[in-house]
Amino acid sequence: MASYGKASASLSITVIGGGTAGLACAYALQAAGHRVCLLEKNPGRDTSARGGVLCPPNMTRILNHWGLGSLFPTAPRNRGVHFKLGTNQEIVRSSPFPDDFMRAFGADYLFLTYSDLLDALYDSALKAGVLFQYNTTVVTIDPDNARVELAGGKVIEGDIIVAADGVHSLARPLVSESVARHGQPWHYHQASSSISADILRVNTELAPLLNATELNIWMGDGYGILGYPIHDRDLYAVDVTWLEKSTNGEDGICGPFEELSLDATGVKVDELDAKLRALVSLPKVLRHSVFTPQEPPERLVHNSGKLILMGGAAHPSPVHWTHGTALTIEDAATLGALFSHLSSRAQISAFISAFEDIRLPRCANVIKADVSNLETVVHPRSTSVADQTADSPKPPPSEPVPKTLTGWDEVFESNYQAEWEELIAMFDYDANDVSEEWWVTWGSLMQRAAHSSLSQPETDLQLLSTPLPELLSSY
Repeated sequence: MASYGKASASLSITVIGGGTAGLACAYALQAAGHRVCLLEKNPGRDTSARGGVLCPPNMTRILNHWGLGSLFPTAPRNRGVHFKLGTNQEIVRSSPFPDDFMRAFGADYLFLTYSDLLDALYDSALKAGVLFQYNTTVVTIDPDNARVELAGGKVIEGDIIVAADGVHSLARPLVSESVARHGQPWHYHQASSSISADILRVNTELAPLLNATELNIWMGDGYGILGYPIHDRDLYAVDVTWLEKSTNGEDGICGPFEELSLDATGVKVDELDAKLRALVSLPKVLRHSVFTPQEPPERLVHNSGKLILMGGAAHPSPVHWTHGTALTIEDAATLGALFSHLSSRAQISAFISAFEDIRLPRCANVIKADVSNLETVVHPRSTSVADQTADSPKPPPSEPVPKTLTGWDEVFESNYQAEWEELIAMFDYDANDVSEEWWVTWGSLMQRAAHSSLSQPETDLQLLSTPLPELLSSY
């Protein structure tokens, strides 16, 4: 159970979405002393989840705080990254994560199984008291009254709605417009699966992958492949990303998590090294989604202060990349930590504003870094622009492209110091500490206003709802 304090003022909170974001959010808020109802349109828990989850220290730290770290005692530890060429397995660059480096973070970098993470979050939320309603489709949202209408006409009303229903969120247009990062967007198609160790062990060249202590990233012409062991090393996760240009006004949005075969992906299988080709040919079905880079949202909270976006509904990110899941867990931890201090309904708007102020810059920075790293992998830099054919995928125009791209080594080495600085900033982030620091800074002012409201109810209730920067400047 999370070590949050219990809010003395308990809210009725509706969470839309039963994926990782929704489960994590529901658990954190219920553990913080609130009454949470989770709505999910599917008939039950997602049992079709395939593949793995990269769990960097900033995510592991939260799972440990929630008491979930003990559920993954045999999860493989990541001790670095190998960047390889997909055509010949040549190691272009290795970035080790030494033990002393990782110990400094106080949390490990784990390779998790996606289904195990979902199960752990669901079980914890259920034990905490979250009410689950499956087969429940939300058709309209009234943010001003924190009310949702379900298919069939039933209405559910509470104090706050948290939209954790992914990139296709019904709530997103009510809060923040989705703006593609490029005038003519490029879409990153991502597909994942996992391979049984029994199958890998049959191939003597592939079997050693099960003992890997590093994340393998194979780079190709318009595609990239990630591989790492999961589930006590009896499974091997494979994540494939390829680049496609939108056509005929296509916006890149497809049904979430469709299934497809390797032949339907953009991976140029014939170009792959024989060993890698054998590996990616093993999964019969891959779970497919699409990521389109977007401009950071301007808002995470509706003007009413009663509707919050989190996870993919707030900030779409590359699902199978380093922080794709970590950001949603951070969102949930931030909400839980903040709302564990709620002692008056008059504080709601301040806590919601705090969530937005904390998460907007963090998510924008992390996603920018993740997308930049993804682009580096998916867009090859081994030839000059002049050598690329007209039909070859070309980098989106968001970043200046050098006239001559002289090779992977130059690209990586020029960013080596920046990479380590970025890793430290990403891995050392503690969502709970950041939230508690906010409370230490602002809490005394809020409590002062709350106490004085006993003698001056009208004046000080107005004070409680004043934006905190304005409140601080008045003292």
